[in-house]
Amino acid sequence: MAYYSGTQDEIETVLRTLGIGAGTLDDLAPDDVARSQGDIDQRINSALSMLYYTPLKLITRNGTQKYPDPIPELARRMVAADLIINTLTDVASNIIATAEAMSKESKRDLFNLANGITGANWLDGQIKKTRNHFMPPNIAPASEPIPNV
Repeated sequence: MAYYSGTQDEIETVLRTLGIGAGTLDDLAPDDVARSQGDIDQRINSALSMLYYTPLKLITRNGTQKYPDPIPELARRMVAADLIINTLTDVASNIIATAEAMSKESKRDLFNLANGITGANWLDGQIKKTRNHFMPPNIAPASEPIPNV
């Protein structure tokens, strides 16, 4: 299954930048990574489901299939933080604090993306829902009634 965050190697690269050593990474089970990836994908789909039909579709850029930016990097950071906080609990406290800060920042970035705060750019190649997000639903025009036949 293709996850937004990519492969386990890509997630381990983020974990290395946070100071997780090779010994700890050797103990990281693929099932733990897949569980975290699935949880984060559901969280991303839930947040973006107001604007887009989810799950998001792969797009082709420069001959490579990928998810639209910034989703892969955002998902990698969220998965790495989730793994440190919930699975790799025997790491140093400063690494856990860094992971918690990264998780908080990633959630804020996802909120901004889901609410259109990050700019006027839409996610490439995704199908947008036609709901007007700037009008309260109680004053939005009603859809056409279905005729009785």
